[in-house]
Parts: sequence; C-alpha cells; structure tokens
Amino acid sequence: MDRSITRRGKPCWYRVEEVQFDAVNDAFILESCLYFLLKKFCRHESWYLTVLEMYHDVALKTEVGQMLDLLSQPQGRKGPEVLAQFSKKRLEQIVDYKTAFYTFYVPLASALLVSGFEEDRHLKLANDIAILLGRKFQTQDDYLDCFADPKHLGKVGTDIQDHKCTWLLVHALELVAPEQRRVIEENLGREDEASIARIKQLYLDLGLDKLYAKHEQDTYEEIINISKENADLVPPVLFTLMLDQIHLRTK
Repeated sequence: MDRSITRRGKPCWYRVEEVQFDAVNDAFILESCLYFLLKKFCRHESWYLTVLEMYHDVALKTEVGQMLDLLSQPQGRKGPEVLAQFSKKRLEQIVDYKTAFYTFYVPLASALLVSGFEEDRHLKLANDIAILLGRKFQTQDDYLDCFADPKHLGKVGTDIQDHKCTWLLVHALELVAPEQRRVIEENLGREDEASIARIKQLYLDLGLDKLYAKHEQDTYEEIINISKENADLVPPVLFTLMLDQIHLRTK
C-alpha cells in the first residue's frame, strides 16, 4: 500500500516479478493459516475462544489503523493542506491501532491467557504497556527510516518522499519558525535527493536527534516503572523481556 521497495534486505513480496499482485491473496492465505493452526492445536484449551476472539478483534484494530494512516493522506495527497492535519494526537491514533495492538498486545495477552492470567485487570495492564511499547517502537521506526543506513536497516526509507505523518515530522512542526515551516512545505513529499537532504538537515537543526535519544531513555524508564509498580499483578519479566528486545535498536 505504501509502495515500499524492500523489507528486511529483500524486495517486498509484491515486487517479486512472478508474484506482483498475487501478494494480496498470499496475505489472505497467511491470515487464514493463523486461524487454522489455532484450531488444529488449541481448540480443546480453556482459553481457545478468548484467544480466537482477541485475534479477530486485533485484526480489525490493525485494519482500522491502516485506514487511519491512509486517510491522513487521502489517495496519496500531499501539500500544506494535508500537512496542517498532522498532529501528535493523529499520530498516536495511527500508531496505537496500526502497530501497538498486533505487535505487542497480542503476544503479551496470549502469554498471560495461556499462563492462567485471565482477569480483565491482567489484560488491561498488558494493553496499557503494549501501547507504550508500540509508540516507542514506531518512534524508532520513524527515526531509523530517516537516518539509518539502508543496508543495515534492511529497507530503503521513504517516509519523507511519501509525506508520511511521523514522529520526526510532528515534533518538527511544533518547533519550526515560519521560514523553517516553508522548508518543510516546499520539500516534503518530493523524490529528489536535494529535497530529502533539506528535510533531514532541518530535523537535525531542530535537535530532533537529541530529542529522540531522550525519548528512548524516558520511555524505557516509564515502562520499567509501570512494570515494577504492578509486580503483584503480573511478573515484570513478561514486559521487560520485550522492552529489552527493542530498546536502543538500530534496525
């Protein structure tokens, strides 16, 4: 949907010559296999129905998140009038639905349910921490898309060319002077290397690299503290293991 070129160092599936738009049906088959495997191996477990409903619910939430992302630029529209709609609130809505639930809540809640932690208070804690993990993860994605070496990252970053609503952009819009905003309006969404370089330099001029480093540490401490405060409810290790896998990641 975002016309990306590579993922994890390989061509996106739809860009493989013998696949192309067959990739759409392949995605449906992969999703169906998920429910096939759950039924085959878990249908007699006490938590089977709860997990099944959760997977369906999170699939819908993820689709809504993708819709919110697409609607932030209806039919790929770019320009100042679209830029004016970008905000932290809009970004958080996109991130929570598009990233946090399927990436973090599903594995956390599944682990809790399988382990006997089935109460609403257990799942609410997992939900709250999953949202924090998802926002941290997407912030990392946005920063790395802009500044990481594509060879190390495994994909070619296109957020600037695509005029995407990102962590870097919404913070830049809060910090810019009028003449700096014009730099964004005149260069964001353009494909030429000079325009891309101007946006990246503006981000650095605004100190977003330093703000990102602070955000990384602040979010780490916030999640650690919430995990410890609720140690009597859920063992903190469930959350800290996941946090440690993404903290300070470089790809």
